[in-house]
Amino acid sequence: MPLSSQSYAFGFKGGPSLTIQKWNGFGGREPLIRYHAIAFIESHNDETNSALFAQAGYHIRGSALRFYAYYDPINMRNVNARSTDMEFHNLSLSVGAKRKYDVGPGKGYYLIGLRGEYTFDTKLDGFLNTYEGLENKVLFGVLFGGGYELPFSRFVSGILEFSVSPDFSKQIYLPPQETGYTDLNGNEIILREQNVTNVSIEISLGLRFLREITYYD
Repeated sequence: MPLSSQSYAFGFKGGPSLTIQKWNGFGGREPLIRYHAIAFIESHNDETNSALFAQAGYHIRGSALRFYAYYDPINMRNVNARSTDMEFHNLSLSVGAKRKYDVGPGKGYYLIGLRGEYTFDTKLDGFLNTYEGLENKVLFGVLFGGGYELPFSRFVSGILEFSVSPDFSKQIYLPPQETGYTDLNGNEIILREQNVTNVSIEISLGLRFLREITYYD
């Protein structure tokens, strides 16, 4: 009698990322559009629609300051649009659970998990390099989202996934700063404390491979 046991699935996925950073009212921060790449493994059992998963990935978090094109009447010239970017290159590890359900020829699913990240490189354009060295290297947060698996065969499926990854910890912490300047009332101007956190929205395309292990008794 054949018995299936210890089967699992693995695969790769990636795509565009849109990262938002929350600053304490400092500057018109805009989303940063970059990319991500992820490898994953998950449990598999034909008798249940639940699965546990683990995944490791590369993500670019951050934000941007965008300056739009305009005409400078003083110097009588056009100023081109430009973007000053703040990038944090992070490695992530996530663990969690998925719940699947039948939708047409494939399976829809939703997922939730815990996430840890390590910042191994930072790229700060222009005047933003004043924040160099203020970043936290270790971050943690959650991961949740949903997607669809479309089978190409018994062992290979395509994946389309949408996920949101908010951080609980701070990517940057900046204590209140003395500027050395005063306002019209003679009071010293103090820059506010900054607690900068990331929220990333990602769309992934990928492939899922089933590794089926069958025992015969």
